[in-house]
Amino acid sequence: MRRPPIVWRHLVNLAELITGVTRTVTTQGSHHTVQLEHVYEASPVEIWDAITQPQRLEKWFEPTEGELIEGGRYQLTESGTEGTIQRCDRPRSVNITWEYEGDESAVQVTLQPLEGGTHLTIRHTMEENDHWRTYGPAATGIGWESSLMSLALHLNAASSDILQDLCDFAGSTEGHTYTDDAADAWKTAYVQSGADEDQAQQQAIKTAAFYKGTE
Repeated sequence: MRRPPIVWRHLVNLAELITGVTRTVTTQGSHHTVQLEHVYEASPVEIWDAITQPQRLEKWFEPTEGELIEGGRYQLTESGTEGTIQRCDRPRSVNITWEYEGDESAVQVTLQPLEGGTHLTIRHTMEENDHWRTYGPAATGIGWESSLMSLALHLNAASSDILQDLCDFAGSTEGHTYTDDAADAWKTAYVQSGADEDQAQQQAIKTAAFYKGTE
């Protein structure tokens, strides 16, 4: 049976997608950190359960397997990403390694309670490599932004098929506009960190083309 008209058209505000995320890039030696911050109208406990329980992760992120405790190993079964859960402090923070195709990086998620909500921060730290030199911070940043969007839809119970709706959005004209704007926002964040503007611009263009399938 064919799915009904695309749900995301009633859910996505492009301006809010861009302005609702705080983007920061920092560099220390050969390591770069891509940081995203967003505020949700949900408690830290609600968000913690959504980002740590396998039965919920598969609805908005990826099917997840493994020993999901501090010191255990996890696997994201669709992308092939895996890693170690290094630190788990419910419902405040979790630190994991992010291992994909031979590269290892580090991800930290922190949840800070606010009145009526939660301030969520993602910090993804990686060593400079060919991928970074080609795409810069936007490749990592836009990937995590998609997850922030997906989590918001999950917390609001806004869709029965979040991942498909986001896939539809990504391939739409509106989705391409968002990708261009987000890549440009990451370019700005990278330049503010001290990166060369021309290089950052070329990386942003390549990243947007990759996500839009026009590379």
